[in-house]
Amino acid sequence: MLLVLNLARNDDRVQQEQISVAGKSFGSIVAWRVFREEPGLKSCVLLTPLCMADKSGEDELNLVRENYPDAGHENRPVLMLAGNADPHCELEILRQFVVNTSAKFNINVLDGNHNLEMPDADAAMAASKFDRNLQLLASHVERFLLG
Repeated sequence: MLLVLNLARNDDRVQQEQISVAGKSFGSIVAWRVFREEPGLKSCVLLTPLCMADKSGEDELNLVRENYPDAGHENRPVLMLAGNADPHCELEILRQFVVNTSAKFNINVLDGNHNLEMPDADAAMAASKFDRNLQLLASHVERFLLG
């Protein structure tokens, strides 16, 4: 991610004040860490963040704080986009986490699992639902980044 960021920063066609980072799942943790370390970045998009403990029984809210440290001190815009049936991130845990952060954190919820899929016995229907989710995801991210 830092290599891509450096390429963008050295490209005269890129508006430097508009650079944001994004990551999905484990990549959301990486994106968050880069965002924290780079104060010149405009915003951060965390797609399907990770906030559920594994079998260790670790407190989920503490796990989210470990995955996305210092969120309470962040004042730049952050979008978290999660599925309502994501086994790796229970929405209530995510909401509790965001309550303790600044107002710059926004959560958008889509139907679906960690991949934003909605399994269906009818494969065509499942594909149609997934396609719709990808369009919604693109729309949410576009509004966030351009807003």
